[in-house]
Amino acid sequence: MESLPADCLEFIWSLPENSVDLIVTDPPYFKVKPEGWDNQWKGDDDYLKWLEQCLAQFWRVLKPAGSLYLFCGHRLASDIEIMMRERFSVLNHII
Repeated sequence: MESLPADCLEFIWSLPENSVDLIVTDPPYFKVKPEGWDNQWKGDDDYLKWLEQCLAQFWRVLKPAGSLYLFCGHRLASDIEIMMRERFSVLNHII
C-alpha cells in the first residue's frame, strides 16, 4: 500500500486506467468552513462540476472491483450521492 498526499486532479492524470484498488478522498465540503480553501467556488453548481471532474477521473483509474470512500458534508450530501450513483455502485454509507 502506498499513500500519496497530493492534489488529486493534478496527480490522477498521471495514472493509467483501471490501476487503483482504493481511493479515499476528503475533498472540501464547500461553505462548511470559513477558510478560503472551502469557499473557492462561485456556488453549489460550480462546486459540483468540480467534484464531477474528480469522480470522472476516479472512475477512469479505479479497477473494476475497486472501492471509493468519499467524505462529504451534509449540506450537499444528497446531490453528491446522485452524482456517485451515476458512475458507481453505492454499496453502503458510513455516517
